[in-house]
Formats: sequence, structure tokens, C-alpha cells
Amino acid sequence: MEPKFKIVKDPKGVEHLYGVFRPEGMEYGKDGIRKKLCTVENSVYKQTAKGRRARSEQEYNNYVHKLYYEKLREILLQKKKKRDLTETLRMKEGFEMFLKEKEQEGESTEYTLRAYARAFTFYIKALGNHHLSRYKKGFQSKLIGALREKETIHKDGKVLKRGLDPETINTYIAKYNTFFAWAFDNEFASRPHRIKRVKVERKIKRAHSTDRQLRIENAIFKELQSANLRSRTGILNVYRAYMVISETGLRLAEVWSLTLNRINLSTRRLEIRSVPEIGYRIKEGVEKSPAISDFLYQFLKHDVGSRGEKEVWFLDNGEGSLHFTVKADVTRMMTAILKRNDLYDPSIKPFHGFRSRVTTIVGMKKGMKYAQIQVGHQDPRTTEGYFADGFIDMDEVANIIRDPDLPAVPRLPDFGSKSAKDSQ
Repeated sequence: MEPKFKIVKDPKGVEHLYGVFRPEGMEYGKDGIRKKLCTVENSVYKQTAKGRRARSEQEYNNYVHKLYYEKLREILLQKKKKRDLTETLRMKEGFEMFLKEKEQEGESTEYTLRAYARAFTFYIKALGNHHLSRYKKGFQSKLIGALREKETIHKDGKVLKRGLDPETINTYIAKYNTFFAWAFDNEFASRPHRIKRVKVERKIKRAHSTDRQLRIENAIFKELQSANLRSRTGILNVYRAYMVISETGLRLAEVWSLTLNRINLSTRRLEIRSVPEIGYRIKEGVEKSPAISDFLYQFLKHDVGSRGEKEVWFLDNGEGSLHFTVKADVTRMMTAILKRNDLYDPSIKPFHGFRSRVTTIVGMKKGMKYAQIQVGHQDPRTTEGYFADGFIDMDEVANIIRDPDLPAVPRLPDFGSKSAKDSQ
């Protein structure tokens, strides 16, 4: 290989001599890989017993060629080590390397990392800890077959159901394909393996109707009034979550992670931000501040004003901690309330049904661009180009969500006075 060099100046103005290396298989005409050899000054001058002096042309050529071939041997040795690792790397080791890199990047939540870990554990259980380089086409049908038979087990050991639905299977497949793409990019695989997604029947999105929303609100409030001291805090927090989601279309995770200091009643905005201490990261890394409607303002003013000094979270347990340690527990309690009142409909997700309702109402009354901004969707393909964000009055949007047939004034339960809470 004929040595090729390039001089690059760093931000401080110091010139460095780089060697340009052409990896095997690289197309001609490409610049190749650049590796720093030394500063230009050190290549031109050398230190002697009598001080620094300029190298002769022959000395210069010998010195930079020596540095070039030393770096080339280092590159080839690294490639050999990676090639040896590629031939011996098993799936478990690959999965562990992938997860460690994801964790170090700091861009994935603990929830996402756990989901990857569960998917990888299931892969090894279904297909074994085979060599990454020995992935076979037949593995796809075997893996999908295993996912269709996967058992969902409750924490008490009871089997809740057997087999995953197509959407969940595709969630697993997406994680496996992300791993295989990573393995190919890092040269642990000679080609990018890809598992085909399973066919999913298109489901009609369903939202809570006005009548159904009113019956749900009545059911929660009824249980809140008759609840004992032990269960009252949980039902009260379900009511809080219901009020905000039905009026704004926020995601449950956004309400679950909301702190009281992010409810800005003076600007009438809810500030949705990442909360690292509970492992919550905002969707797509995009912060948002939805407007508070007149109806919701009345409720929040009463609620926030009734909080004890220790309370930190919107869904607080009264002592400065989250009442629900995971957001799924909010859904479980809401589902239990719906079932007790004969309102449960498996085709409508308890909280997401209100998010769908808000999306539909705003889309119909103001247009899909308004709806996209209100609920925080990042994919604008169906609405892109219709409106300019800067001309949209989101305060106006906030006040069209509440249906005229629903009560105009929120029912305000006894949150308990500050003095009463502080004395407990």
C-alpha cells in the first residue's frame, strides 16, 4: 500500500499529519480512513543532543513512513481481533454488548432497556445462544411461532394468557432488527439480518363518547365519595389523571410524571419535561406546554391549592412520593373502577380512549394540524403543510375540548385542608 498523507489543522490552529488508509473493499475515489500520526512540527524537526534541528528530506520520508506503517499494523491487528470476535461471538454476548452501549449513550430510559432485556432473554430461550454469524433463515418462523405461544404470567405465577397479539410481536421484532442493524454497523455480522414483521389487521380507533365519558366521571366520583381512607388517595389520583387527560389529550406517562411545580396556573400551561429521577424521558425528546382550559383551570386551582407542604407530584401519595410506582398501576386502578361499574370495554383503552377523543374533537373542529400539536404527535404526514404553527392559538383550542353536554363546572372533592394534612 502506497502511503498517503494529509495535513489537518485543529481548532487551536495546530497542524497535524494524518495517514490515510484504505480499508479492504473500499471503493476507489474515496478518501479512506484518516488516523493522526503526529504534529507537522514534529515530522519536520527532530530533537538531538544539540537541540532541535530540521530533518533532511530522506530523514523526513523515513520518519513519516515508519509512523504510517506502525499505524497500519495497529489497524490490521484491530481488524483481525474484530474478525476473530465476529466468528466466535454468541447472541448472549452480543446482546450484553448492545445493552451496555445503549446504557452508556444515556438516550434510553430504564423502561426501554428492560424491554430490550426481556426481548433478548426470550430470543435465547426460543432459539438458543447460537453464534451471531450463524443466524439462519429458518430462525424467523421458529421465533415468531414461539412469540405466538409466549405466556403472559402474573407476578403471583398465574398464567394470564398464552400468545402475544400481532402488534406486540412486531414490537419484539423491531427490537431484534435494531440489534441486528447494530451488529452489522459494528462489523459483528457480515450482512444485516432482518426479521419480517407479521401482518396486523387494521383496527378502527375507538374513543370514549360523550355519554360514556359522563358515566365514567360519575363512577369515579361516586367511588371517591364512598371510599375508605386507605383506598381514597388512589381513587383521587385516578380522578386527577382522568381530569387532565380528558381535557388535554396528554399521554398517561406525561401526567404520571408531572410534578406540581410544572403546573403553571399563572401562564395556564402544563410543562411536560423529562424526569430523570423516575426514569421518565419525554417522547422524541420534545418538550411541550399544553394550554389549560377554563374548566381544567378551575379544577387545578382548587386541587393545587389544597395540597400539603410535603407533596411534590401531581399523583402524590401525600408524603412527597408517587402514589403509583409505575404508570401501569394507574391504568389497573382505572380498569378496576370501570369493571365494578359495568363500564369496561376491552376495545377502548381506559385513558387512551380520552386521548383519542381529544384528537378527534380538535381535528374535527379546528383541523388536524391543531390536533397534532395538541396531543404531541411527531408524525405530520397526514397534516403537514396545512397550517403554520406560529399562527395557531392553542389557548382557544384548550377551551373547545369540553363537550357542552358535560358539566361546565368541575366537581371538587374534599382534598383536605393543608392544616389538616400537616397535623397528621
